[in-house]
Amino acid sequence: LLLDSDRLIKKYGRDDKFLFAVGDGNHSLATAKTHWNNLKKTLSEDEKENHPARYALVELVNIYDDGIYFEPIYRYVSGVDREKFIKGLSKVDGGVMRIYAGGKERIDNGKNSLPDGIRAVDEYIKDYISENGGAVDYVHGESNLYKLVDSGNDTVGILFEKLDKSDLFKYV
Repeated sequence: LLLDSDRLIKKYGRDDKFLFAVGDGNHSLATAKTHWNNLKKTLSEDEKENHPARYALVELVNIYDDGIYFEPIYRYVSGVDREKFIKGLSKVDGGVMRIYAGGKERIDNGKNSLPDGIRAVDEYIKDYISENGGAVDYVHGESNLYKLVDSGNDTVGILFEKLDKSDLFKYV
């Protein structure tokens, strides 16, 4: 029923056989898989069949459920020359984003889509840190980001728009 072509076209406008996406925000599934891959090298074929590390407990949720809330993940960059960082960032098409530093916020209205803008900004951050030093962290909540940025003179916050749930699978 879930993969019925007529149902998929009616509900999503296309016959896409994509059934489940695995979101692993805290990387526990990836860690469990790595552990299993390493462990199974030491086990006999018989032991591999039923070893507890072969299995992972998962919880399936419907992202369209009202109880699932999507919140943007902002970028907190520290240990940077604020002026130099922002000057370089202003040359990046980050889509619609806000840059917060020194108690002030400015809006950049780029043309990139949200995911393309995030990719472009993340690439800039990675390159800047590689060449100049600094660090990046990922923060939920505007007030949390503002507090972090306000705590130093070498910090910048980058805020992206909220991704709508209905757009998630288009971008994944």
